[in-house]
Parts: sequence; structure tokens; C-alpha cells
Amino acid sequence: MDTKKARVLAVIAGAATPAATRTVSLVVNGNVTATKKVDVPANGRAMVVFEGLDVPYGESRCAVRIDAADAFPNDDASWFAVKRADPERVLFVHQAGDSRSPLYFGAALAAAAQASFVLQPITPEQTSDIDPTKYAFVVLSDVPSVPSILEHTLERNVEDGGSVLVATGMSESHREYIPVFGGNVADGHFYAHGSAEDEGFSSVAEADASHPSMKDANGFEGAKFFYAAAVDPGTASVVAKLADGTPLLIDKQMGEGHVLVFASGFDNLTNDLPLNPAFVAFVDQTARYLSGEERVSGARVVDSYVQLRNPVNATSGGAAAKGATVDIIGPDGKRPLSLKEAAAAESFQLARAGFYQIHFANGRDALIAVNPDRRESDLESIPDDVLKLWSGSAGSGAAESGAAETESEAQASNSVSSLWWWVMLLALGAALAESGLASRTLGTQREEL
Repeated sequence: MDTKKARVLAVIAGAATPAATRTVSLVVNGNVTATKKVDVPANGRAMVVFEGLDVPYGESRCAVRIDAADAFPNDDASWFAVKRADPERVLFVHQAGDSRSPLYFGAALAAAAQASFVLQPITPEQTSDIDPTKYAFVVLSDVPSVPSILEHTLERNVEDGGSVLVATGMSESHREYIPVFGGNVADGHFYAHGSAEDEGFSSVAEADASHPSMKDANGFEGAKFFYAAAVDPGTASVVAKLADGTPLLIDKQMGEGHVLVFASGFDNLTNDLPLNPAFVAFVDQTARYLSGEERVSGARVVDSYVQLRNPVNATSGGAAAKGATVDIIGPDGKRPLSLKEAAAAESFQLARAGFYQIHFANGRDALIAVNPDRRESDLESIPDDVLKLWSGSAGSGAAESGAAETESEAQASNSVSSLWWWVMLLALGAALAESGLASRTLGTQREEL
């Protein structure tokens, strides 16, 4: 991380407060490194920007503080953690004749991740002495096969928390097996060779926007896919599908790690995704997801949960199945989990504000900052109609009203029914009287004749 380019943005907000001037301080590892004055409007907010963040290598505990002004000191500081480190390496295995894939993927990685990762391209023949544990994650781009030793090492690394991204390319259309992922591959779909009525390409019809890789990719909108391998996902999760239902992005959990399969290529031959703005977002989010950064990044509030290990790895032979433990040190410097809990817990509730140092089951470490929920600082009374909805009284009133209306309708219905009975009886009486009169008239006429 370039500390000169780093910026810290803080929003100072007031809830039912008068206009005021506040002193804002930037704190790094207990030391105030910068201060600024800011004018906060009444019941409003103002932004403060600190240019540069001078932190040492490793993890730093940072905060933005304002001078105390009320009886709620807990919301006068916002904690955050920063890790300064050299860029992590990403191993990119590709065929010797493929120069497009590493070019496009590397450019997107450098543009999106702000130098957090650096690509190391390599061919399968050069992987004999490769140790995948030294890389953030591994990419297998359109390679027909990898040495068996490397594949076995990758599988073991994924089980213990590593990750692999596989782009099938067109090579997989001639084979029935995908390295590390396994599974079956049928003949590929060449959309460019379609009928005259076809457009010559396919597009994404379904995408799981909640998946980390697709968060900012906008569903690959506008991207054209000319080829896709027909991969059988098995029990893996299908993240994105093409218009004909062909799985495009598949996420398979193996132990503590993941294998992500992209059923096309990273060149601009099997698709034009590398020329689409969504490609940069996809590469960025995928890199953070597979490297483990996405798992612990983002703001955390008190009482939220952090995932300690994958939930199904007890049967997949991963680190947790081997009895790997997690280690948590809370804001008070104590370990909140017993040895038994540390060996089995899948998640942990961050119950206090401050910093948590966590060693995960997959071997990664993280420093997580936890803050109180800022909404708790707003003491404005909840409107009565909202309280009624929460308590259910509004619903019961509506139910009572509905019941009264139903009862009224029933009474009206009974009244109408009773009236109809009288009408029917009168009609029957009139009919009988008319019949008797007609009989007497006809009898008299016959007598006269």
C-alpha cells in the first residue's frame, strides 16, 4: 500500500444537535497523527478528508475521533484496521501460445486492486517446483492439463484454505475432466456457429448478485459469449447462467477453500468480456474473494457475526476436519472461546466494540475493527404508527375491524335471507289464491254452458 496515496474519509453526523464546530483527530496505534476542524450543521453532517495514512508494515489499529460533546462517548470514535504489506502474488498458469489471457487478466488486476496483487504468468511445464501456498490464489487459464504433482498439491492446498480459479477456454471441449475441479465436460457450445436466425453469441440471463465475484459486475451486462464449455456443476453452486441455461460461473467448496470455474476464456476470442467494464470489477472482486480479503473486509458492528470456517468441511477433509482450531483475542485481551469451541465453532459473534485479532481455521489472520451501531445514537422517539406495527396492535385492530365488517355482512345477509323467505311465502300465497279463483271461474263457466 502506498501510504502517500491513501485517504481517510470520515463523516461527522449529529442527531437532533445544534450547529457546532468539532475537532476531528486521526489516530494510528494510539498516536494522534493529524487533526482538523469541521463545521457540522444543525442535525446534519459534514465530511472530513485526511490525505495520506502513515502506518508501519503489518496491521495497525486506527480510529477517527471527535472531541467529546455529549453523554455518549462510545459514538465519538470510529475504529478501523489497516494492513500494510507488499502486493501478494497471483500464479497464472496458461499455455505458451496464449498471450492474450495473462495480458487482459493482469491489466484488470492491476487496475482494480490498487496494486494489492501482482500477476506471475507461467506455463504448465514451468510448474514443477511451484508451492501454491506462497500465492494469494492460482489461476488455470485454458490449460489442457497440469502435472499430476501440481494438481495434487493444488487440491491439498484448496482443502486447507487456498483457492483456484479455472477458465476452461476451448481446450476443455476436447476433454472430460477439469483440473482440481473434476466434474464432467460435454461438448462446448459454439454460439458463433449458430443458425442464420441466431445472433452468433449468447449473453448472461441469470446471475447471483450476492456472490462476491458478481457484486459489482452488473451481471456481465452487454458481454457477448461466443463459446462456453458445457460443465456439469454437480453439487457446486451455479453463480451465473447463459441464456440457454449453460452454467457460466460455478463455485465449488472443497474443505476450507474454493474452486471457481469460468466456463469460457479470459481472452477476447471466446467472449468479449475482457473488453467490457464489468471485467475489471469481476477480476477485482474475485481476487479479493479467493484471497480471503472479502471474508473479513467491510464495516462490522457490534453483535454481527464473522465466519470462522466453512460449514460443510467436516466431511470434506479440510482443515477443520483435521481438528484445526481458531484463535480469537477480544478487545479486552482475553480469549472468548474454550478449546472445544475453538475446534468446532463455525462462526463467532462480535459482542463488543474494539479490535478482534482472529486466526482462522484456514491459517489466515485478520484484525477486525468493531463499532457500535450508529443508529443507536439517534434518540428520536419512534412514531406511534410504527410502534403499533411492531407490537401487532395495528394488525389486531385491523383484524377486529375486519371481524366487525364480516359480522355486519353476515347480519345483512341473514336479513336479506329472511326477507326473501317472506317474499317467497307471499308469492306462494298469491299463486294459490289465483289458482283457486281461476278454478271457481272455470267451474261457473262450465255450469252456464
